[in-house]
Amino acid sequence: MTTDQPTVSVRRPGRLATALRALLTPTAAPAQWPADVVARFTTVGASAVDLHTHRFTTRYTPQGRPYVGDAREVDGYLWQCHGCAVTGSYGHYRDPYLPDEREQAHQDANDHAATCRAMPRPTA
Repeated sequence: MTTDQPTVSVRRPGRLATALRALLTPTAAPAQWPADVVARFTTVGASAVDLHTHRFTTRYTPQGRPYVGDAREVDGYLWQCHGCAVTGSYGHYRDPYLPDEREQAHQDANDHAATCRAMPRPTA
């Protein structure tokens, strides 16, 4: 005697789905940001890119690039990737970003995070 009941198959998630779920499931509260970090971006490889303030000496005047004058100290910006250890800076001479270039620094850090596949470095 046979019954005509439909067969139900249970599909188990594959290894890729399991790995993605583990990667996207938060495991702990985010670490406290350092005081000088003004923005943090997550890379494709789940590392972090920090945009932070940076005090340095420049000869550029308050008008910005390309105007030069006497040396002065300013609070500008730099970004650093914690996955691949790249430090972002402005232009050919790799200068830090000037105080009025925060939006450019923000965009450059975000662009790097969108393409960097480096994973976070192990802590232990």
